[in-house]
Amino acid sequence: MAHRVQEFQLTEVWFPQFHYKRFKISIESGAIRLPRLKKLDICDISYDNDGTLPNMVSGCSAIEDLVLRRRITRCDEMVCCYVCSPTLKSLEMEVELECDDDHKHNLVLDLPVVQNLQIQDNVSQIIQAKNPSSLVQANICFFKGYVVADIRRSRYIFQFIEKLSNAKSLTISGEDSTLLLNSTFSFATRRFHNLINLDLQANWHVLTKLLACAYKLESLTILEVYDELKCWRQPKQLPECLLSSLQCVTIYGFVGRKHEFNMVRYILRHAKVLKTMNIYSVYPDCPKFDILKRILYFPRGSARRCRVTFV
Repeated sequence: MAHRVQEFQLTEVWFPQFHYKRFKISIESGAIRLPRLKKLDICDISYDNDGTLPNMVSGCSAIEDLVLRRRITRCDEMVCCYVCSPTLKSLEMEVELECDDDHKHNLVLDLPVVQNLQIQDNVSQIIQAKNPSSLVQANICFFKGYVVADIRRSRYIFQFIEKLSNAKSLTISGEDSTLLLNSTFSFATRRFHNLINLDLQANWHVLTKLLACAYKLESLTILEVYDELKCWRQPKQLPECLLSSLQCVTIYGFVGRKHEFNMVRYILRHAKVLKTMNIYSVYPDCPKFDILKRILYFPRGSARRCRVTFV
């Protein structure tokens, strides 16, 4: 393979004579050397063993951008997906299961200079990462999918999210949080000291914990709040971001339940510098005027009266 290649894509192929859509690859250590390659796309490839992907990536000593789309089939023998690179700045990863599979799949990331991280995974049960100290943006989506939800996987997800504490922009979605409702998991050991923008789909417990840890937060978007918890649990201590930095709040999927009003009331009362709150209804026939009228009577904590809209 030419050493001067700077961009390469490896994807599914079609062999008409054999009627196979995919092929399986096995790469030994040192078999690939592409010292100038900057961007690599690997899509819908089956792996012969756990070492193939690490050997492929390690042979690209200057790689900065990796796209990995994986749909696991019966012929795929990789159980531990290990991505390690001292130069990688952007990782976009999508993992799905296309067959019955009894393996306990793992995802392990060792990317010290990664800045952009996008992961969608409904397969891995063990998710681990070393501290990505250069991280700027992360979009993480862990669906329950084909994995039997258990407290162990939830713990790994929480620990993984903690490792993203250097990010300035963070999106967390997808995980069914039912098993976390009575858990003692806490982000208290990590401060999200750079976090400015947070988009979140979770339960009330996770939302309040992240608010307490993101003391520079300026923009909060609530994509969805799972309603396994029927009441808004306000933080034991007032989050610092409400006192000094939170300027914009957007809420999607608003129905008009009591706990939703309690959350809105809490934020409006305590957010000292809040400028806008945008609320989007999940139902087209929702009594928008009545809901907005009720919210407009809530006390405000900001010196400048913030603008509230209900769509």
